[in-house]
Amino acid sequence: MSTMKKVITKFVKEYLYRFANMDDEVRIKYIFSRVYKESINKKIDDYNVNLKFIEKEQKKYPIVIVFICQMPSLWNNVASIFEEALNDNRVAPYIVAIPEKIIGDNYEVTEEKYGRNDAYEFCVKLYGKCVINGYNSETKEFFDLRILKPAYICLPRPYDEQVPPEYQSSELCKYSKLFFVPYGYNLCKWDVKLLYDLNFQSSVYAIFAENEYSKKMAYNSFKFFKAEKNRHIFNVGYPGFDYYIEKKHTYDSNYSYTVLWMPRWTTNNKIEPTSFFKFKDQLIKYFIAHKDIKFIFRPHPLMFRNFISCGLMSKQEVELFLKNFDQYSNFVYDKNGDYSKTLLSANIIISDFSSLLIHSLLMEVPVLYTGNVSNFNRFVKKTVKGLYLVSNEKKLFSLLDQLICGKDTLMNKRNEVRNLLTNNYSYAGKKILQLLIEDYEKYW
Repeated sequence: MSTMKKVITKFVKEYLYRFANMDDEVRIKYIFSRVYKESINKKIDDYNVNLKFIEKEQKKYPIVIVFICQMPSLWNNVASIFEEALNDNRVAPYIVAIPEKIIGDNYEVTEEKYGRNDAYEFCVKLYGKCVINGYNSETKEFFDLRILKPAYICLPRPYDEQVPPEYQSSELCKYSKLFFVPYGYNLCKWDVKLLYDLNFQSSVYAIFAENEYSKKMAYNSFKFFKAEKNRHIFNVGYPGFDYYIEKKHTYDSNYSYTVLWMPRWTTNNKIEPTSFFKFKDQLIKYFIAHKDIKFIFRPHPLMFRNFISCGLMSKQEVELFLKNFDQYSNFVYDKNGDYSKTLLSANIIISDFSSLLIHSLLMEVPVLYTGNVSNFNRFVKKTVKGLYLVSNEKKLFSLLDQLICGKDTLMNKRNEVRNLLTNNYSYAGKKILQLLIEDYEKYW
């Protein structure tokens, strides 16, 4: 079996099954079947035909770029691109905000049901009139993006099943070039966000990878399906880091320390399990006893939904746990769409395996990592030296006590990691916008 086939097979086994109802072995066979390959080849052919039409239609300024926002917590990863576009008179940027699809048991997403449009409420507070409400809750209709005549559309996630049919990549690529910025920084040697939806690869025009490792993975994936023609893959840094270049910490002066805990959403041992059940009771007791320390709890947005769906917790058990955050004044349950403000408010961060782990390392504060490092890719393994590794409850609280007493032995190592992450990769949003403008001008 070829190396790329092994990578995709492992990926399907360990990740893609979350988004499908069929058995993973059946899905693997389907992905390598003649029927699947023929469907991919047809989409690739259609894409190449559509692309020629789109490039003929490109005219002079302004360049219309549409950013689709569906989850507020993912917006910071592309915010700097949008804000650069706002300040460039060659570009007319818009945000089209749509609600999340309502997920049923076992991540069932086949029904076209959508909840409240939190993304619109979040974005309109930030940017006002350039934000379009993409969903009419009365008529159940979505805004027709073709009205804007977009040259480029930025998609927030490569999961076509999570959006309505008219917003799926195979439809959008008929009249616009699609570009993708990974919604989370790639930590794993086999976890590249683009690969979550293999059909997405047949429609996307440009990928802005977060590092050289992911760039190579994305290229190899395109090559495997013979879809590398008319694709553009760049590594100019991660725009999610731009926010932190000039931002200052905002510590709460009412407390001696602020500790942020970010547990993961799944208990599956194959894909890095959560530490929530392992540490929740003792952490609650610890911060009840330390009222001078602010305790911020920010779980993955899907965590409780997944626990309830899988029967790991009942709704009543979730409510009982969250009562602590109403009962104790130093407890905060953070559901803010903008995670960066929370990261900047913490003196100490406790984190499971998470794309925010890399963001945490930019904060110049101690990070207690409660996950496994064995699956980190080659690039991310260089950052491990800046992490306090936590394997059990005793180690967690020993390190907490040590740090609260001011003994931070990894400070210099963290500075090295910060330099590694940001060296030559600052202001990625500005670089991405410039690449889009240069691509557009090529076809005048």
